[in-house]
Amino acid sequence: CGQFILAAVFCLVLNVYLEFPTTLWIPVANWTVDLGFFYYIFVFFMIVGTSNAVNLTDGLDGLAAGSCAITS
Repeated sequence: CGQFILAAVFCLVLNVYLEFPTTLWIPVANWTVDLGFFYYIFVFFMIVGTSNAVNLTDGLDGLAAGSCAITS
């Protein structure tokens, strides 16, 4: 529940206070797509999904540290 609230607050700060651009650049095709309000939904799912992926990888045995070290 906390990650949903934090992700929503982050999206609110992006929208209201920072006036962040809502464009998404696709580097392979060199396209720029304006997602509008759907950009904030995309950011919300990215934050919650990443948080859950790390939690599932970590589990009880601490495998997230090895996976993060390899990808970093």
